[in-house]
Amino acid sequence: MATQWIRHVPIFNGLSEEELDFIAQAMHFVEFPANSIIFREDDSGDSLYILVEGRVEIVKSLGANGEYLMDERGPGEIFGELSLFDPERQRTASARSLSDSRMLVMTHADFNALLQRNPNLAMAMLRELSLRMRDSDRAMIRDLQEKNRQLSQAYRELQAAQAELLKKEILERELEVARRIQESILPVGMPRLSGFDFGVYMSPAQVVGGDFYDFIPLDENRYGLAVGNVSDKGIPAAILMAVTLTLLRAEADRYETPKDVLLGVHRHLCAMNRAGVFVAVFYGVLDVSTRQFSFARAGYDTPLWLQRDGMLVRLGMGMAQPLGTLEDPALEEQSLIFPAGSTLLLKSDGVTETRNAEGMFFGSKRLQMIARAHLQGSAQSLCDAIFNALSDFRGNIPQFEDITLLAIRSLE
Repeated sequence: MATQWIRHVPIFNGLSEEELDFIAQAMHFVEFPANSIIFREDDSGDSLYILVEGRVEIVKSLGANGEYLMDERGPGEIFGELSLFDPERQRTASARSLSDSRMLVMTHADFNALLQRNPNLAMAMLRELSLRMRDSDRAMIRDLQEKNRQLSQAYRELQAAQAELLKKEILERELEVARRIQESILPVGMPRLSGFDFGVYMSPAQVVGGDFYDFIPLDENRYGLAVGNVSDKGIPAAILMAVTLTLLRAEADRYETPKDVLLGVHRHLCAMNRAGVFVAVFYGVLDVSTRQFSFARAGYDTPLWLQRDGMLVRLGMGMAQPLGTLEDPALEEQSLIFPAGSTLLLKSDGVTETRNAEGMFFGSKRLQMIARAHLQGSAQSLCDAIFNALSDFRGNIPQFEDITLLAIRSLE
């Protein structure tokens, strides 16, 4: 019986019968009488629910004067899933049954097991979250416009202002949850590899962004290093960024060469990317024992390779098309041996395309000048110096592009 209900849940469309049975075995039924609190906002959450019978309302600030009804869920719909993506497992709203309700429950452990079996399910789940947040935003705007139209007295205008403030706080909190989720996906710290030093700096233009970086251990001597960016911005870009990073980690375990890894990611993205958004990626494999670094570039900015004396060696001058849209993208492959004291700097296009108040670009020459001036310190100090220079150059102009820097320095 559980399988029949699971089959009709949109995010599980396309799963095999075996996978549906796996989900059904991992879930159990629970029942709640009308007007029951299923969970409360800020509670620790470790499960999601699929409603089988009845109706459930999702509420912010439950029981307070500013109680706000966000949505209603009916049979076949899921709720409570957002806490599974929050590193702190925190419920962002309360759930209350409107009638006698029956539902299926899946725990966080079983959900993770399901994602291991079918990584594409993460894309479906994150897409559902994005659509809900978008619809919630639109509903808030429509509600605010209708209230403003009806306002004629100062008292009612004050009520509208209070409602608008609450809605803004809700949106800001949801964005903060999205930011924490994105930060939890990125690596914590940097690898400690003999003979090499690493630095990284990432700053999204909005609360969340589409840039990413990763360090992927492959074996005792080889490490995969990746940087990339999605062509979109905000929450949609953050969702595709999370999917790309998940695919990249999976394909890095399957294929030997960086080009094959990126083509594997490309095939998955083409199968699920209907919005026409592309992803630019630089992925390389560093062999610590030989100091060899082999990489493939897919639409990403060309790296800077500076020798110990500051001489710039040109890299990445061939055709390199992004992933996710073209049928057969051209990828650039190259390999180098790190001499002692040399530095490879990977950067997103937001670095050189940063503008100042006069509309001038930061550009490659300024970047090279700063990189040459910081060849003696740590790789992290180099990234920090570049970001500080970008901030000084931009002045009071808002940051319009995501900025990511990853430095690899070969030690003496």
